[in-house]
Amino acid sequence: MEPNQTTSRRNSDDPIKLGDELRYKELMERMTSMESSIEEMKSMMKQMLKNSESQPLT
Repeated sequence: MEPNQTTSRRNSDDPIKLGDELRYKELMERMTSMESSIEEMKSMMKQMLKNSESQPLT
């Protein structure tokens, strides 16, 4: 494989051809949703860690 090709053998500089703008929009919305979920989980884990550190050891 040449250095500027992807695994699908297309040139890495070629635009992504999804065939449908709606499909691209759907994928972007899903990525945004996933990023939000990850941020939420990170926040919850930080809060859990903070809570566990403040509890006395038994």
